[in-house]
Amino acid sequence: MRIPDQFQIFGQTITVKFVQDLTDKTDLVGGYSNRHNIIKLQTNTNGCQRQLTQIEETFFHELVHNIYQAMGEKKLSENETHVGLFASLLHQALSTAVYLEEERGLEFVETK
Repeated sequence: MRIPDQFQIFGQTITVKFVQDLTDKTDLVGGYSNRHNIIKLQTNTNGCQRQLTQIEETFFHELVHNIYQAMGEKKLSENETHVGLFASLLHQALSTAVYLEEERGLEFVETK
C-alpha cells in the first residue's frame, strides 16, 4: 500500500516525512507534530530494521492521532491503546481492500 507524501485534514496540509534518525533522537518509530502539520516515520535503516507493514501501521497510528486532534478529541488522541487498535484495524481494512469497479463496468468521473 502506498503512504502519501501529503494529504489534507480540515483544509490543513499534512506532510509525511521519512527520516532515518527518529529512533535515535526520540526512541520512537513515528511521530506527529500538530503545530507543524508533519508526520514523521522512521525508515528501514541499519540501526532500525522495519518491515513495510510496520511502517504502514505507524503511518496509520499517526494519522489517527492527527484526526482525533483535528476533531478536538484530545483524550482519544492521548489513549495510545485505543489509537493503536483503531490504526491497526484501519490499516487492515485498507491494505486488504479489493476494488472491483472495472469488473463491474463502473466509471467514475473525477471532480475538482
